[in-house]
Amino acid sequence: MEKKYFYNMKTHRLHIRGYCRESKALPFNTKFFDTYDEALAFDGRAVGLCKNCQKKENYMKEVSK
Repeated sequence: MEKKYFYNMKTHRLHIRGYCRESKALPFNTKFFDTYDEALAFDGRAVGLCKNCQKKENYMKEVSK
């Protein structure tokens, strides 16, 4: 199974695979995670989704209601 989340260690931003252009050309300094909680625990600070991934995530939640 493919990891869903990936963390760009240079920008300290979390991305969701397939939700933004970062997914198409993965940066060199990338760490992969299965869950959002695993990604948050890795860096030990407030990690946020990139703006594009956050918008898409919110849209997907609204559609699934």
